[in-house]
Amino acid sequence: MPFKNWSNKNRGHQNLLEQYLRGELNDGTLSRGQAMDYKIAEHLAHPEISPDMQLRDVFLLAANCEMHSHELYLALAGIHPQGEVKRPLEWLASQELEHKQRVEFLYTEVAFPQTDVG
Repeated sequence: MPFKNWSNKNRGHQNLLEQYLRGELNDGTLSRGQAMDYKIAEHLAHPEISPDMQLRDVFLLAANCEMHSHELYLALAGIHPQGEVKRPLEWLASQELEHKQRVEFLYTEVAFPQTDVG
């Protein structure tokens, strides 16, 4: 059987992920306030604006707007040397990424609602 060690490897992955979930891994972890970019807006088709848009499409559209704002501020920060101009642009980029994260979370809540079995 080519995958004879799969179950042992799988248990190792499970143990590692459970440690991570319990907060037992500390070195190199993300800070609580750091935004995660799930890249939902980048991988789904950009919805067309219409009066009868579904709520999930409104959230996807908003995520795209936040994504483009994030990219704009990053690009502007990228052309400046370290200093008084670059720092606020990087901060603005991080804020837009946080907004994108929030809107993508709302998108997932609407597009993939929890059921009693999942």
